[in-house]
Parts: sequence; C-alpha cells; structure tokens
Amino acid sequence: MNTKKISWLGLGLFVAVAMASCDNIEDSPAQPITNPQEPIYDSATIQYTPVTTINASNPEGEAQVATYTAEGLPEGFTIGGTLQLSTDADFSKMIQTPLVSDGSSFYASLADMAAQYTDNFTKSPEVVNMYGRVILTAENGTDKVRLGTIDTYYGQAQYTFTPAAPAEVISPAYYIVMGNGSDWDFSGAVKMNHEGANQYDNPKFSKVIDAVSSVGDKWIVMGEESYNSAKGSGSLAGIECLVPAYFYSESGVDHGEIEKNNSGSFTVGDLPSMVAPCEIEINMQNKTYTSKAAVEKYYATGDGWSGWGGHWMPMSTTNYSDYYGFLNLESQFKFSPNPAWNGDFGAKEAPVETENNGVYTYAGVCHDDKENIQVGHAGLYFASLNVVTWEYTLQQIKSWGLIGDFNSWGGDIEMTPSADLYTWTAELTVADGQGWKFRANGDWAVNLGGKTDELWNNGDNIVLPAGTYTITLDLSTYPSKFTAVKK
Repeated sequence: MNTKKISWLGLGLFVAVAMASCDNIEDSPAQPITNPQEPIYDSATIQYTPVTTINASNPEGEAQVATYTAEGLPEGFTIGGTLQLSTDADFSKMIQTPLVSDGSSFYASLADMAAQYTDNFTKSPEVVNMYGRVILTAENGTDKVRLGTIDTYYGQAQYTFTPAAPAEVISPAYYIVMGNGSDWDFSGAVKMNHEGANQYDNPKFSKVIDAVSSVGDKWIVMGEESYNSAKGSGSLAGIECLVPAYFYSESGVDHGEIEKNNSGSFTVGDLPSMVAPCEIEINMQNKTYTSKAAVEKYYATGDGWSGWGGHWMPMSTTNYSDYYGFLNLESQFKFSPNPAWNGDFGAKEAPVETENNGVYTYAGVCHDDKENIQVGHAGLYFASLNVVTWEYTLQQIKSWGLIGDFNSWGGDIEMTPSADLYTWTAELTVADGQGWKFRANGDWAVNLGGKTDELWNNGDNIVLPAGTYTITLDLSTYPSKFTAVKK
C-alpha cells in the first residue's frame, strides 16, 4: 500500500489561473503575483490491495487485479490506473495494461496482457513470476492527473502470471523413429537437435541421419512423451505420432507436411523413405518438414596449384548448407560433390567482381551449367558455397597474420607464405593464458580459430602454454590445421 499526500491539479483550473496571470502583467514595481496554493488531496484515503495472481491461459474477459477504496475525491473525478508487469526489477522491459474500475475493484483485459506478453517476452505458456506495479490517476473526462509523484506506485509486489495456452502443444523434444511401416526401431530412434530457450519461441528441430535402421527406411516423428510410451509398450497403437507427407521438391530440398496419427496403422506407400545421410528439419508451429541430402563435403579444383584435378580442395560444413574451403587459382575452377570428375558443375554466368584496397571478391550463382567459373585475378581465395541457393563467393587472401592478447589485439605478426600459398609460417611468443588467432588481410572478414587440427572461420581463440613457437598454418584442407613447434 502506498500512502502519500499529493498536490491536486485540476487541469481546467490550472489553465484558467495561467491565463489570468498573463492578463495581469504590468510594467510596474508592484509585488510579484502569487497564486494561492492548490488544495491538498490526502492520498492516504486510498486503500489499494493488489490481486497478484493473474491467469491468462484462457484470454477472454477481464481479470481482477486489485480492490480499492478512495474517499474525498473532488466532485466529478474517478480513479483510473495502468498496470505494469516486468520480468526485471528495474522495469527496463515491461507490458502496460489500462485498468477499468467498477468503483471498488480494478480489472485488466486478459487478451491484452496475453498478447503483449507473447510479443514482448516469450510464446512459452510456462507460469512465471513477474514484478508488478500500478500508476493511479484521477480522471474527469479528458482531465487526468497522476496521484503522487513520478515515483509513486501502488500495488508493488511479485505477481504470478499464467500466459495464454498455446494453440498447439509442442513437446520439448522430438525423435525420428524408423521402421518398415508395421515394425518400428524404438531402441534406435534418433533424438533431434533443438536450439533456443524453449520450443515455442523456436519451434524448429533438426537432425542429420547418418544411416537407415536395419528394420526399415520409413520414418515418422514422435514427441518425447509419446516416444517414451511407445518404447515402453513396443507399439504405436493408440499413441500419437507425426507422419511426414511429401508435397514438393525445390533446389534439392524436399518439403512436406507432418500429420497426426493416433491409430498406429499406416499405408506403407504413403510413408516417405529415407536416403541417408540426410538432414531432416521439422517446424512444429506450422507442422511442416524439409529433408535434404547431407553431403559431408563438397570439393573444388581449378587451374592453380597442381592444376586441374591435381588437388581437390575439400569444403566442409557445420550445417549441411554452407560449405567453405581455400582454393589457389589462376583463372578458373569448378565445384563437385566428389573429389573426382563425377558430378562436377560450374555456372552459366560469370561472377560479379568487386575490389577493396587491392583485394578482390567474386560472387555468383552456380550449378546451372558445366562451364568453368572464371576469375580475373590469380591468388588464394576463401571459397563459400550454399547448396540450397547455389550462391558462391570467393574472398581473395593477400596475407595472413597472428593477432591476440600478446599484442593487445592490435596489428598482426606477418606470416610468410609457401610458393603454393597453402602453407604460412611465423614466429610467435605468448604468455600463459593468452588467446590469439590467425587473421587474413589485416581485418576480420576471414579469421581462423579453434583447435590445432580443426581451425574454422570465426572459431574460438587459440591458447598455447607460455613460450616462443614456430607456427605453421596449413590451408590445404578445411577445417584448416596448424602446428606449433616450441623453440
């Protein structure tokens, strides 16, 4: 309960007094005009008791959020208010809902609170504890005055808030179960990966399947609770599962819907077959899935070091969509899903060339032709290939350097390249705990970090025991590698 004496400012009276003061300004040495003090309203007469449990699981109608009494209000004025709810004590991020009074209680729209909570905090239906407070106002038509000062709040308390129930319940985990349509490999089911705080804010689950089950190549999806029940009973009868239904393919990606099935009975021909390795992603918000071949590596070869086919540069991925690697080129090259002339491809159109401080970048779209991809400047390039859109880029590498805590991340220790540009060396001295990285062209567009035998672009800082080392960077594979020989 907040009790405080406040100045009562009737807006109409305030304007009238202000106008009268302006009309009586005179050029004379008379005493300054002073207005009489406004009446004092004693807010101690407001008794405010919050209702700190708000259930918006069914966001219809209004929720009672307080009871109150207010005596001695000036004639024609009523009490109004605004409820503020936040997950943080400083209310740096909050929702605000206007309150409606029936003369003794305040009410707030459940739909308004539920929608604001979903938009500003999370779509999760989990019950949460929130900080709450209320701004009270005295109102008379268009006139509105805040009770107390800018720091006066009523009903400051911890509130328990139940968000709106989701239109569709999403399991915290999903499993891919394979079989032949009647028998299912529950023990060999694969749990899908999920990123994010909860399954409602990110309803996508994905998994790369390396091999098909010995029971069969048909597949379905099961939520965690359903999977545990089916695994325990050894049967799908009466247990909910999600059945993929194919409907179109685009750029090598199969798209479909997933439909509920509670019978455990299927028409085998309607179930999709899995070709491993593949990556499957499901979206439980809109009940869709995608499936695409999960190629571990793509390759590139060109007319640079070792000549065509002499070195197939492996291009690796972490998401089975974007592949990266280093390529030493003279003027042209091609991609392939194999380290051989088997399925190789190029592009109809020449890439777009851009230049910045003598460093060249190329960008284009491939996989539509077997023509070689042309580049206008020889050198080492960091190549990227997206196998969904078939867009590719080439970022020229003019230099490599070492940068880190040893030089306060300012400047680079220059590295010396080999003739083929795949090996770079330098001497490095570090103290215990000092992190460092490899950096190309003196900026951060291309930088390598991680482990000795696994360096990725934008990887983690590297840490070595204190000492002086000869560092050798090997770019002939990707992820790249390095050695550190202590002197």
